[in-house]
Amino acid sequence: MKSAKTPQPIFVVIPGAEKWALWKWVDSEGQCIAQAESPSALSPPHEATICLPANETATAAIWLTTSDETMIVEMGSLQAEALFSHEKGGSVKAFQSIRHEDSRILIFALIAPAEPRCLEGISFAARCVPAVTAFAFMPDALTVFRELDTIVAVLTTDEHPVGILQLGARTLDVSAAGELLCLIMRLSAEGIARNTSTVIVWSEPTEPGFSECLEKVGISCQKGERGSPRIPVSDIDLSPTRFIRAKRREQWMRKIRLGGLASLVVVSLITLAWFVGYAWIEFEYHRLESDNASLHPEATDLKAAADRWFALEPAINPRQFALEHLFQFASRLPEKGVRLTLFRMDAKGFLVTGEADKPAQVIEYQGGLAAAPELAALKLTMPPPKIMQDNIARFEILAARKGATHEASK
Repeated sequence: MKSAKTPQPIFVVIPGAEKWALWKWVDSEGQCIAQAESPSALSPPHEATICLPANETATAAIWLTTSDETMIVEMGSLQAEALFSHEKGGSVKAFQSIRHEDSRILIFALIAPAEPRCLEGISFAARCVPAVTAFAFMPDALTVFRELDTIVAVLTTDEHPVGILQLGARTLDVSAAGELLCLIMRLSAEGIARNTSTVIVWSEPTEPGFSECLEKVGISCQKGERGSPRIPVSDIDLSPTRFIRAKRREQWMRKIRLGGLASLVVVSLITLAWFVGYAWIEFEYHRLESDNASLHPEATDLKAAADRWFALEPAINPRQFALEHLFQFASRLPEKGVRLTLFRMDAKGFLVTGEADKPAQVIEYQGGLAAAPELAALKLTMPPPKIMQDNIARFEILAARKGATHEASK
């Protein structure tokens, strides 16, 4: 029975309360396998996802006066540049649609610097995402937790983060409560936050007066545990340009390697086919050589017998009799002007010479001989006539039986 394919592990670098942590997931089970002061110290693999902390990203929930989602990037970029002018230039932007309301869209904009400080010493990563995507937050609540020795607050509408605030307070005291209330009131006034009546504190002690300050405005404070992170499910990617270029270069090199491998396979198949063809031709050649060698004695005897019968043909075939040939040549002479002067025969053929009063008579006579069916068994060679001083045209005709070469001469 074929074994199931082993799932590939998923690696995620996540900022913890004090240190960075490298998490590994196999199937749905995740565990922290290392902790360090910086992501580079964890030596994450190239396929890892790196979560950017709140101090490396600028975020804002923005209303766009359009219902066309294809305009989100263009309009969101203009709004983000107006809100975060200090992030212009080489910044990386991403936008997430939260909800539609009447003729406008609520989006969540995230901006990361071109070279985040936390990525120093890391040459490549699969992608970079906001750290908040690695946790599940309570809907329509404000969650407070410690991230890399700073306090971070995440406000959600439904299950989507719409406000991320890095508190200036070092502890959860009255001043921290004031910062949280300002965030809730601002997002509520803009119609972004809805029914935010709960603040959840993850694994962080509170100072006297913190809870009382929130409860005075009808917001309850609850304790909770941060818990284990999850695999980031957001399609947001805030990877710096050098990561994107490295990824494209790696993809290009992979295509080159695959193309080279395919070419090598094709060349190998062609070479193999050539060797197989060459071996087959060699085999057939040697087989035919062997067959020819075995038939050579029989073929030699048959050729000798054929030569003997060929030599006897003038004596046993009436059409090859010398007198018959002489008759055919003589019977086609015109009444006057053309004469035969020699008829000489040997084993392979015969020679006929003659002369004519005019060269045209020779040409006419030779044409009649070439068209004669009685002479079809002969191969006639008729060179141009020679014109003598007395204007007499002398000619010769070499006649050989087909299959033999006439060697007679004058």
